[in-house]
Amino acid sequence: ELQKHNVILWMFGPLSPDTFLAEINITLHKISLRLDDQTGSLTITNSRSTDTGVYQLQITNSEETSYKRYNVYV
Repeated sequence: ELQKHNVILWMFGPLSPDTFLAEINITLHKISLRLDDQTGSLTITNSRSTDTGVYQLQITNSEETSYKRYNVYV
């Protein structure tokens, strides 16, 4: 679970994450993205094969920045 002062960034790219996915509820070319502000999890619906790629989570707090990368195949 996220802490009170965490900053969450989700990034995406076919080979490396270079597209910023920041809004809590956004639609990107008919893909619905929902960012849970309690856990930081990203839910993707209506995905297509073009959404295959690397998704990177960056969590920053006052002490450190941590990264997680996920290879997603559609």
